[in-house]
Amino acid sequence: MTSTIASKPATKKRVRTKPIDWGRVVAYALLIVFAIIYLGPLLMLLNTSLKSLPEFMKNATAPATSFHLQNFADAWKKANFPRYMANTLLYTISATIIYVVAAVFVAFPIARNYVRGAKFLLTMFVIALFLPVALIPQFQLMLTLGLYNMTNKNYYPITRGMIVFQGVYGSNWPTLAAAVLIMTLPMLLNFLLLQRYIVSGLTSGAVKG
Repeated sequence: MTSTIASKPATKKRVRTKPIDWGRVVAYALLIVFAIIYLGPLLMLLNTSLKSLPEFMKNATAPATSFHLQNFADAWKKANFPRYMANTLLYTISATIIYVVAAVFVAFPIARNYVRGAKFLLTMFVIALFLPVALIPQFQLMLTLGLYNMTNKNYYPITRGMIVFQGVYGSNWPTLAAAVLIMTLPMLLNFLLLQRYIVSGLTSGAVKG
């Protein structure tokens, strides 16, 4: 007995295509737009810092062709960055340590109701968060404690040093752009290295459980 094998026509498998997630597309598009907005001025600053002064005066927005790295050396020397950075680091570390220690010693007795009127004091602290910064009392306190001296160049922080540098070399835009990049680079690197901890610290209090 012979048997015939019926050949079945090959059926094509249907490929299921996932629908486009337009929400994600729009989200990524917005992120790209914001990245361009934030990185645009930084790239322009970098482009300006790599130009010579005659090249900048000829066309301020054209891409740099000479890569004049001497601007960074001039800015580092003329703006006295080593002194200003050391002062800024000293002020930041000392102020942070004093603030944390003082906050712990003040917050702990109030939170544990170890002092009379703890709830009233806590309410006053919360209300103060919504009020504008009292600059005049703070300035008077600095004068009383003898902490105001922002006139001696040896004690300038980097922000004050940049103001002085801008007043003297404000017409030399490439050197000024190089000085701004030198001042911005440490903060940018710190943020890139510590952004995970910064974001987790900001969101830890908003998520329960």
